[in-house]
Amino acid sequence: TIGIALDNSTSVNDTLVGFPVNLATDGTYTVTATGLVGSTTTPFTLAVDGNARETAGAGFTALGAIQGAFGPGIFGIDVVERAEGVYFDNVDYGTYSSFINVTSNTKYLDVKLANFDDLIETYRIDLDTLEGQAVRLFTSGFLGTDPPVFGLFAALNDGTVIELPVGRVARVQVIHNSPEPTVDVYANGGLFIDNFEFQTATPFVYIPAEVPINLGVALSNSTSVNDTLVNFTVTLENEKTYAVFASGIVGNAATPFTLNVFDQAREQNLDDTKIELAVHHGSPGAPSVDVQSYFDDGATLISDLTYGEFVDYLALDAGVYVLDIVANANPNVRVGLWGGDFSGLVG
Repeated sequence: TIGIALDNSTSVNDTLVGFPVNLATDGTYTVTATGLVGSTTTPFTLAVDGNARETAGAGFTALGAIQGAFGPGIFGIDVVERAEGVYFDNVDYGTYSSFINVTSNTKYLDVKLANFDDLIETYRIDLDTLEGQAVRLFTSGFLGTDPPVFGLFAALNDGTVIELPVGRVARVQVIHNSPEPTVDVYANGGLFIDNFEFQTATPFVYIPAEVPINLGVALSNSTSVNDTLVNFTVTLENEKTYAVFASGIVGNAATPFTLNVFDQAREQNLDDTKIELAVHHGSPGAPSVDVQSYFDDGATLISDLTYGEFVDYLALDAGVYVLDIVANANPNVRVGLWGGDFSGLVG
C-alpha cells in the first residue's frame, strides 16, 4: 500500500489516501502521481505503467509520454517531431504511450490537442547525452493562465527532471537560383552558408521563429558580415516549413537579386501513394509559361506561371513524365522538354 501524506507528516498514520499495488517480480514500473486533490473529474491518483524502460539501443534514446496536464476539460495530446512526424498520437489524460526509439540528437516537439491539431506549444529536447537511456516525457500544469502553467517535462533514469524549454522554430531550405555569383550567406552576423554556388541547395535546417533574422549576402571571398552586399530581414512563423530561393541578377534593375519565399514547403508527402511536386518559376527575364504533360495529349498541369511565382504541390501517380514548357503568350513557342522516370519515387 502506497500512502500519501502532507510533507509535515510524522508517520504512516498521517496519510490522506492510500493505493494498494501489486508489483510483478522483475517488473519495471513508472508511477506518476497525477490529478487534483478534492477534484471529482480528475481526482488525485497514481497512474502505473508496467512497461517502463531504462535503456535504449545504441545510437538511440527511448521516449515515452504521459498526459498529466489539466484544462477546461479532460483532453488528450499528440506529440509531433517537426522533421520526423508523429511520435505519440492521442495520448489521453492519465495514460501512458508506448516507448519509441529515436536518434540521439536535438528534437523539436510540437504538442497539439489530439483530434484538433491545435498547437499548444513547441519544445526543444537535447538528447545528445542521453544515448542508450529511456526518458519519460510528461505534461504538467494547467492549459490556460492558471498557475502552474502548462509545460512539458522529461524524467531521466537517475530521477533528474528537466523542464523542456520552449523552442519555436521553422524548417528552412535555401536554394541558390541566381545565375551569379557564388556567395556567402550570413544570419544575424554569423556565417550561415559558405561558398554557396548557383543551382545548389542546403538541406532543411531549423531556424528560430518569431524573431527578426537579418540575412546578409556577400561574395564568396568575404571575411565577415561587414562584407555583405545586400541584406534582408525575415521573421519566420513557428511550425511552418519554407523554401527560400535566392533569385534574380545582382545589379539588374528589371530582375534584381532578391529572396523568393515559399511558406508552404514540405519534407514529407501527404499521400504516400503519390509523388508530389511543388514548382517555382525562377528564370529571370523568361516569359510566363504553361507546363503541359507531353504524354497526356498536352494536358496542362500548370497555367500562366510567371517569374517569381510558386505552384503548390501537385499529387501525381508515379510513372514516366515528360513536361512540355511553352510560352504562355505564344503556345506555339516551346521552351523545351524535361522529364524522367519517377516510377520508383512513390511517397
